[in-house]
Amino acid sequence: MTHHESTGTSHDEHQPLGNDDAKPEPLQRKVHTKSRRGCYNCKKRRIKCPENHPTCTQCTRHRLECKWPELYINKAEEVVKMSPTIPQQVELSTPVFNMRDFRLFHHFIHDAYPIIEPIDNESTWTHKIPCIAHNYNFLLHAMLALSASDIEATSGKPSSELAQAAISHRILAIKSFNRALSAGLHTSEEGNAMLATCWILLYQSILIDQGFSEYLTFVRGCVLVLLQMGSKNLKFLFMNLVSDDEIEKTRPYLQHMPAVDLRSVDAAYASLEGLGPLCEREVEKMLQQRLLEIVRNFYISSCDGYISWLKGSVFFTCQISHAEFLAMIDPSHVVGQLLLSHMAAVHTLITPIKPNERAGRKNLHFAKGLVRWLEVAHANIDPRMRSYYEWPTKRAEEVREWLQHEQASAT
Repeated sequence: MTHHESTGTSHDEHQPLGNDDAKPEPLQRKVHTKSRRGCYNCKKRRIKCPENHPTCTQCTRHRLECKWPELYINKAEEVVKMSPTIPQQVELSTPVFNMRDFRLFHHFIHDAYPIIEPIDNESTWTHKIPCIAHNYNFLLHAMLALSASDIEATSGKPSSELAQAAISHRILAIKSFNRALSAGLHTSEEGNAMLATCWILLYQSILIDQGFSEYLTFVRGCVLVLLQMGSKNLKFLFMNLVSDDEIEKTRPYLQHMPAVDLRSVDAAYASLEGLGPLCEREVEKMLQQRLLEIVRNFYISSCDGYISWLKGSVFFTCQISHAEFLAMIDPSHVVGQLLLSHMAAVHTLITPIKPNERAGRKNLHFAKGLVRWLEVAHANIDPRMRSYYEWPTKRAEEVREWLQHEQASAT
């Protein structure tokens, strides 16, 4: 081995300088400790490897592919703790999402995505929305929250693990969504992610015992995002949205809906008319009249009643203020709670007849949710108001019987 090879210096660096007769001083070999875990290139060149992972300084300088012995690779965690030169981005850390979340994500795509409004958007939920979820924490957490709630509800067995996952992801989704909404809506993708998040959280509210007010809150959220996207001419991934023109386009999907029992329609109309003397505020009168209009349309056809319901859902966002909305859902607002009970009961007229996009699986979640909401609303009725709750209470019993029949036939 030549001298310049052993020291790692070039030949020109050892040409004599000055007086040719001067005697060269004896050269000293650098002393260093052995590198037992260095890379293959440093070992081959017999130089000390700095052992900084994944590419050591020597290999970086000479543009070589840095390869390490298997022993070194197997002790990656120990090396991370030892080496101060490892970039921050490759340090080991606790993952944000775990293996259970991957299962929840898969379940959302195959079984848990919303099948309520907007109609005819199955491919959007199973393909387009999952493709953008990784860019928006609020959307991804919402998907995982709904999926956890859906698995628990479908199994029929309480699970503290799934319940905790559902509420944790829901809280994270709402917090992240509120921050994003405050920052403003800028792109079509961002708008569609926000819109999907509202619909997912709305749908999860159905699986929460006291979720009716949250359900209505997210109805408002959906329309708010829709209006913002429309004002900025942003492109929608979803079809058949909440404008009257878009809703009318759903008629071809609804022509074969079964008829609603007219005895239930009669009972609903009579009960709603009886609320007239109690409705003193303008917002109360508006909601009572809107519910009466929906019920009247069921006399024409199930399709007309269902479309009237879709159009009526915009009432809570476009026709009343935020302060009026909060007053309406306040548990201490007696007339407001009575009207909301009737609203949930009117919705049960739709549940058995509404179209089902997901082949091979009946959507009973909404019916079960409506019954739970009615049971909660009727748990602490003022005795003086009990007669006004007679039809919603009876309707809850009818839907419960229908659910038992559907579940029995499924088995």
